[in-house]
Amino acid sequence: MELFLIPEPQRCIRLTGLCTVGPDTPVVLAMPERDERLCRAAAQLFRSVRIVQGHFALYSENSFAPNCPVRMPEGYLLSLRGDTLQLCGTDAAGLFYGLQTLCQYFQLPAHPSLEITDWPDLAVRSDYLDMRGLFPSFGRILEYIREMAHFKLNTLVIEYEDKLPRKRREFCHPLDALTREQLDQLLQTAHDHFIDVIPLQQSFGHLEYALKLPEYRHLREVPDAPGELCPLREGSFELAASLIEDTAEMHPESRYLHLGCDEVWSLGQSPECRQSGLSRSRIAVDYINRLAQKVKSLGKTPIVWHDMLTGAQNDAGTFDAISRLDRDLVVAV
Repeated sequence: MELFLIPEPQRCIRLTGLCTVGPDTPVVLAMPERDERLCRAAAQLFRSVRIVQGHFALYSENSFAPNCPVRMPEGYLLSLRGDTLQLCGTDAAGLFYGLQTLCQYFQLPAHPSLEITDWPDLAVRSDYLDMRGLFPSFGRILEYIREMAHFKLNTLVIEYEDKLPRKRREFCHPLDALTREQLDQLLQTAHDHFIDVIPLQQSFGHLEYALKLPEYRHLREVPDAPGELCPLREGSFELAASLIEDTAEMHPESRYLHLGCDEVWSLGQSPECRQSGLSRSRIAVDYINRLAQKVKSLGKTPIVWHDMLTGAQNDAGTFDAISRLDRDLVVAV
């Protein structure tokens, strides 16, 4: 029988005999400090869970807490032999992911004895939710977050556009914007499933929802580009900074804030950009650096898409512009 486990573990050894561990097996959950996320995950699999203090482990009452041989973050060891279960994690996330593997194992048609040693190859395992156009119902978003965790994804980038419950209601979609309660529930669900949410706040291009408004239309790079901000025009940075502050405040636990900054096709065509004497790449890099400083002042690490930095060279073929890029910036392809 094939063992269909997603993602495939780093190491899986089939042992002789079958495993009889199941939902009725009494288990012990050990943690240095009580973590409700682990308590819920264990209770979803087993009817009888006794909680004790110790290193991160879950084991059957007829066994003992094993030491985790995995030293990689988020790693775990899972051993299933006959009527004995032993699971231990490098950390809380590792134990959680071991429980997700155990959940998949229980769903298999047969249950051989086995030993799994596993850890992630990538520290950030992300998906991306774009709420600019069609997007799932709120209930389905929560369901999908739980599904992501089941397959050990640990990060979700969300481009909210006008779906955030902002204080300034002119930037909120009249029908589809989340309520503050929904946003809090979304972030709590992600936290409960060891998923970091990275908010994506467009700050350069893709600002149609703001620049379509009469009071901000004058900030467009060119009049017929409704989503692209002129970075050298008075008031442009102030608008972007206010949106960034708002987004950061609503995501206090997020380590990163994604600034977008992609597909600013009309950059360099405004009177201010033409009169500056600067290259298109230099204008982009200088503006991105200002945005990055703003994000860092709010205690977060800034991220931008890569495309406006591709080929950022001047007429002499050197990369003077991109060499000026803030070294704390994360560039996402």
